Amino acid sequence: MTSSLPLAARPAPTESNRSPDVPAPPAAVGPNVLGSIGRTPLLDLGRLAARAGLPSTTRLLGKAEQLNPGGSVKDRLAQALFAEAEARGLRPGGTVVEATSGNTGISLAIAAAVRGYRLEVVASRKVSSEKIRLLEVLGAHVTLTPDVPHGDPSHYLEVARRRAEEIPGAVYLDQFRSLANVKVHEESTGPELLHQALELGGRLDAFVCGVGTGGTLVGIARFLRRASPATRIVLADPEGSVLAHGGAFRSYRVEGIGDDSIPPLLTPGLVDGSVSVSDRDSFRFALLAARTEGLLVGGSSGCHLAAAAEIARDLPKGAVVATILSDTGRNYLSKFLDPAWCETHGLEGLHEEVRA
Repeated sequence: MTSSLPLAARPAPTESNRSPDVPAPPAAVGPNVLGSIGRTPLLDLGRLAARAGLPSTTRLLGKAEQLNPGGSVKDRLAQALFAEAEARGLRPGGTVVEATSGNTGISLAIAAAVRGYRLEVVASRKVSSEKIRLLEVLGAHVTLTPDVPHGDPSHYLEVARRRAEEIPGAVYLDQFRSLANVKVHEESTGPELLHQALELGGRLDAFVCGVGTGGTLVGIARFLRRASPATRIVLADPEGSVLAHGGAFRSYRVEGIGDDSIPPLLTPGLVDGSVSVSDRDSFRFALLAARTEGLLVGGSSGCHLAAAAEIARDLPKGAVVATILSDTGRNYLSKFLDPAWCETHGLEGLHEEVRA
């Protein structure tokens, strides 16, 4: 390919010389990838709602947090945790330590690479191999622990605390107790979601979300309590977790939400109701999102969608129900997105059921 005009002599496009058929480019978002975090779209999931048997007038909305650069809602949290740590004296070149189910670690690794920090991550072996590989590619040092209950010295939270004490000058970010975890969603995710829901549906009858640390649900719920007090706040919880209905903890396959004890940030008084969702229904709704909406989302998003659909069935026709699409399904190609994995983990026939 040749040109008669040297590149250096080409006139830069301006409003006066741009063709009327060529739209102006979007505004720049900043000097690095961190400027593209947030402002995610709220999607009207009409095809998925129809497949779930909801009335045609009911609106099922999903806030597409998997479109953040790190692939999850945790990108917002990572920014807040670093800002908090820097205010406490963290300087470039320092070491930060965090316990994670994968997504927060990935988001922190992206921010650490840009900001110039060393990141130590501790995660349970329940975490998918895709998440671990991403952490390593992004430069994090990863320590894996057994999948054991809270209180066990080998639990990933306990190991992370010890690692932070062992490394001179290290800062333990502690997402499970950081108030910045709540504040970032109260000030950004919540206002975005309500504004978008009002534009799409004219109101917001219910908001459905699971709890890992509790920051997303609590932050958004606090905002909605002030700005849209009629909106019901509903906890989506995997079957086996104790957050929705108590009882004895049982292990489950969905990653990132639910627990064997109440996380410190969770404020039960903010929650109007709860829905427990089986692994099968969580993964089925995540697969349905791919098949009906072209959305690759994880099992926690599937749990959210299944719970949101159940809540929508109990509301009058025309209800507007919103939830969070927490992370990308690309983190789970070796797990529930693999039919062979499902066949060997008690989920026989799931992929065939979704294709039917």
